[in-house]
Amino acid sequence: MVTVAEYRLIHSLFQAVLEQQFTRPVPIADAVEKVLQTQDSSEEDRPLPEAALAWLDLMDAAISTHRMRRYGQENGIAEPAARALLRFWASRRPLSAEDHAKVDWLATYFFKARAEERKQPVGWVKNELQVLLQGIPFPPLGSEAQSFLGEIPPLLDDARYLGSFSQIPDSRILERGRVLKAQLGDDFCNPVVLAAVINYNLILGKRFDELLEHPLTVSPQAGNTPPDVNPRQLAESLQNDYPSNTGAIVQLSDLTRKQPPEQVEVQAETSLESILNQQLKRLGIDNGHELSKLRGRIWDLATKLMAEPAVRSVRICGSPLSLSDWEISALRSLTAKRKENLQGGFSRGVSRAIALLVRVYEELYAYETKKGAGDAEWKKHHNALFYLLYEGHDLKTSLLQLSLLHRKSGFPELAQQLVTTAEKLEANLARLEKLF
Repeated sequence: MVTVAEYRLIHSLFQAVLEQQFTRPVPIADAVEKVLQTQDSSEEDRPLPEAALAWLDLMDAAISTHRMRRYGQENGIAEPAARALLRFWASRRPLSAEDHAKVDWLATYFFKARAEERKQPVGWVKNELQVLLQGIPFPPLGSEAQSFLGEIPPLLDDARYLGSFSQIPDSRILERGRVLKAQLGDDFCNPVVLAAVINYNLILGKRFDELLEHPLTVSPQAGNTPPDVNPRQLAESLQNDYPSNTGAIVQLSDLTRKQPPEQVEVQAETSLESILNQQLKRLGIDNGHELSKLRGRIWDLATKLMAEPAVRSVRICGSPLSLSDWEISALRSLTAKRKENLQGGFSRGVSRAIALLVRVYEELYAYETKKGAGDAEWKKHHNALFYLLYEGHDLKTSLLQLSLLHRKSGFPELAQQLVTTAEKLEANLARLEKLF
């Protein structure tokens, strides 16, 4: 898939990166020298010798993602070379985890750098990727990629509305994004999927940079900065490479909390939430995975109701779940721009409750039908139901608090609707309580 012209660009870039890494000159194989010295334009479209391609693979293997990122940050990568390299990596089969990481970084770097140069927002880049990767065959998307596309929108919603730097490790948003990306396999470079990856990276990166400003304003004399922690050094390391610097993120997040870490830990040890979280961990329940599935259901429901205006109930595993008019409206409104007001809070709270009910129906059905399928399979659904019970009680409390706020603000009808949805949620949670 690589032309002679693209080969020259990629080889020149790889050589420049390796020359920074090694003290001795990088050798050039005879087969490569022959390609590099090609002058006849008629030779440009001919297949490259296997030996020349193997040499390019060898150079690529010697360059880590971190090294390539560092070179790009310090020296920049010209657009023609970035295009050629992206095509080179995207055409590989099968794609390794390192290929994923390199494409992930370069594709985001490419569109971000171009947007900064043109002083225009990036936007949705699927069509541009289709042109850039033209000629590379991509099979129909597999189930993992379809699931990824459904789970990314709620994850993006979380990224946009992170309220403080400490919420980055608390929400596990980076880890959840990594898990979703790792499941994509060869579909990672499909223009539809890669466009979603780039969009996620840019939105999360922008929010990360905004939230990173706060730890830099924390004075070392504020009482909650350890003497061996330098906020500016940590921030600089994160600006260079935040996806793999978990330790620095955790250290900086402690500086943004309103109380010293010691006080937070004392309170957390005695809180009910901490006890429940410890129970979930002991059971082997992945909170982030369960939360991701819940948010995926929210988006599934919103999409279904937008596509089918006549729907008044949804059927889950053979059981109908009736929806009130306000519940349908709340879910449909999620496809519009997010509103940070009472109306937006109403829609998000009600939508989350309905999605949680759908998950309860799904897991109860699986729990009942797989009792004899083996302890591991049955236990998985048992644990999911425990998580939903825990999450459901917390959500019911939030709905009732939101109802009180609506009533005080002069919206008694909306307040009553929130109570009705909370009662529907409570009735189904009662079914779960009998299991534990």
